[in-house]
Amino acid sequence: MSPEEKIAKTIGCNSCHLCSFAHLLGKIPLWQYGTNFEKSKYKILFVGKTARGNSSPSYYSDADKYKDLPWAFWSYTRGIYTKLGLSWEDVAITNLVKCNASMDVDTTSQEVKENCICKQQFIKKEIQIIRPAFIVFYTNTYYDAEISSLFDKITEVTDRTFKIRCGKRKICFWQFKGHLKNDSSGTCFYVLRLAHPSRKNKTDFINLVTQFILHPDKIPVC
Repeated sequence: MSPEEKIAKTIGCNSCHLCSFAHLLGKIPLWQYGTNFEKSKYKILFVGKTARGNSSPSYYSDADKYKDLPWAFWSYTRGIYTKLGLSWEDVAITNLVKCNASMDVDTTSQEVKENCICKQQFIKKEIQIIRPAFIVFYTNTYYDAEISSLFDKITEVTDRTFKIRCGKRKICFWQFKGHLKNDSSGTCFYVLRLAHPSRKNKTDFINLVTQFILHPDKIPVC
């Protein structure tokens, strides 16, 4: 069974009773799983907070229509993997929360966060299946407790409160190595949790993330 089929089977439409009461329909697993991901030089998984709006593509079938969009999430991500010499087919993209519950601002409740991430463990199962080398969370600090719960051991390069300059402002930049709970392989994942790219200096943001990919054990300098 391919990784795509495993994920589609793992995250089914009736898996989460809380999400069935969402304002908008649709559970969205992996947005994008590149055809070259398993052989990619860096194997990066980019993770957003939650899907928004009325668009609810079923299991990444419409992913290609997003890759060239000008919105910050897509254009900054495109800038990162392009600077690393990668293509759309080398990366994976998903959401931390699988329920599409808001039109614009993230309104995910604590109850849904805990159920989707900690109890149902959808994002953990995705990571276990596709086994990225790098995980980049565009979540700011709102999901830190839930991100921490994914890992049995965390070795920090920077702590949760660390900030680094990006343009005229400073952004949060939590960088660590982690192991998934109950993962018998002992694989180390390099993890970065920073802010959503929206309204951030694009050049600096891209440089910060690419520095993390190239030197995951060092604190980047912008």
